[in-house]
Amino acid sequence: MEMNFYMKKFKQADITLIIPNKQTVRDFIQNTLKNELGKGFIKEKTKSEYKLIINDLIAQGAQGVIFACTEIPLFFDRKDFDVPVFDTTKIHANAAVEFSMSENF
Repeated sequence: MEMNFYMKKFKQADITLIIPNKQTVRDFIQNTLKNELGKGFIKEKTKSEYKLIINDLIAQGAQGVIFACTEIPLFFDRKDFDVPVFDTTKIHANAAVEFSMSENF
């Protein structure tokens, strides 16, 4: 979420990204992705913290949520929030299927 290529691509599409502004929050996300979710551990406390983080971003004006890591949908899905949710795992999988079924393959 901190990498410039994400910001650049979304800016080209006239979409402003909002990421957690505190480094401690970004570090928490990174740590839990690597040391919990990435290893198959799903802790209710971590899920609650993610929900607080996401709801804080929505309160700051986020009009949608991007689950840009394959692990985050282990916690949530579209109906957990009052804004659109974009699960990039599903988006990529659907695009791969569409491409493989197209004449371009």
